[in-house]
Amino acid sequence: MTYISVHRLTVNTAKTKEIVFRRPRVKYFHMPPAIDSIEQVDCCKLLGVFFQSSLKMDSHVQYILSQCAQMIYMDI
Repeated sequence: MTYISVHRLTVNTAKTKEIVFRRPRVKYFHMPPAIDSIEQVDCCKLLGVFFQSSLKMDSHVQYILSQCAQMIYMDI
């Protein structure tokens, strides 16, 4: 039995995303089967931090740089 069924929780599939973290240089990577109603993504934002499935920080750094550029433009 899963945690969801034991505690009678409902999952809002419209707001739920699945991300599978993996090491970038692994030769053989077995992707787990996707759940029908939940979308699999490569990058997601959680509490203001972007997480990528490859464990890189490219998306988060790009987001922070764009936020800084907007703040500098507004202060001038």
